[in-house]
Amino acid sequence: MFRNSKLVLTLALVAATAAGCAQPIETRPVSAELAPLEFRAPVLGDRLVWQDGDEQIAWTVAGMSDGLVTSASSTGCRWTGASLLAPSTRWENCDPFSDGTHTYAKTGEIFPLQVGNAMSFDASGSNVDGDTWDNVRTCTVDGTAQVDVPAGTFDTYRVICDDGNTRRTFFYAPETGTPVMYERLRRNQNERRLYKLVSFTPGAAA
Repeated sequence: MFRNSKLVLTLALVAATAAGCAQPIETRPVSAELAPLEFRAPVLGDRLVWQDGDEQIAWTVAGMSDGLVTSASSTGCRWTGASLLAPSTRWENCDPFSDGTHTYAKTGEIFPLQVGNAMSFDASGSNVDGDTWDNVRTCTVDGTAQVDVPAGTFDTYRVICDDGNTRRTFFYAPETGTPVMYERLRRNQNERRLYKLVSFTPGAAA
């Protein structure tokens, strides 16, 4: 449904409006050059608490099976996927999204993170409302930045994942091995969410 030319034009106009209204994220140059960042595999019980506007939301790793991780939010949302960068293979109770699933083929590898690395996901999705879609999500390490969040000040790699409809920006900190800031911009809804890390509690490794 994303291949219609009129829809593409509409999304482009909405994106321009959203970009004009969104407050830019404040960043500074990193304090020192960052070494390549290896992928930190999630651990059962990992808990990240985020500030989302005036609300705090906790994400907890609730299950792991066949290379996929199921995370649960304190809002009741549950989603399963290979990583935060990949399309979720399944999600439920994740307002405003209807329950649904993705399948995808991955090309390339972004880890260990270093500027210029990229990967992409050729994805097909569907939801319980009967909607279907196809898109390509491309993730690129486009730079480094120092950011301030409630959990502290962190040097980070900035990773941008864009599928034409939604742009996700992750700020990965070597200090935690996780994102410490996450922005989601949904162009078709002119909606922006910005999550800032309050705390990270690693799970107990088996």
